[in-house]
Amino acid sequence: RAATERNAQSEGVADRVEFLGPLPHERALGEMARCHVHAMPSSHEPFGVAHIEAMAAGLGIVCTRVGDIPEVLPEDAALMVPPGDEIGFAAALTRLVEDPALARARLALLAATAQVLRNALAVLGVSAPERMDREQPPLALETHV
Repeated sequence: RAATERNAQSEGVADRVEFLGPLPHERALGEMARCHVHAMPSSHEPFGVAHIEAMAAGLGIVCTRVGDIPEVLPEDAALMVPPGDEIGFAAALTRLVEDPALARARLALLAATAQVLRNALAVLGVSAPERMDREQPPLALETHV
């Protein structure tokens, strides 16, 4: 984490990034509800419950194509890049933030599937945050590491 904080400082974004560290699940869901985009550049991810929680919250999703993620997430629900492709990941984040039509289309899909996802999470015994109503596409990123 210290290396990530130093990197944020050297890149000039430290004033726009919060490093919260480990959080209790309910608090993590509350923090997720403040965001517009869920970005998770995992090198391995067996199932992707965090991605499902992000969908249920109506967030735009950028993630890596690892583990069961391609099978769990609908194809149009996330922008997926190969693991380790930092440039591709940054480009996907930029695309989601800068393309209002893409952002609106993804949010419409997420809104349509949110209840189904909440039901699935309930079956798994996982709480999901309430979807935030958004009329505007995501315009900012908040990173929580």
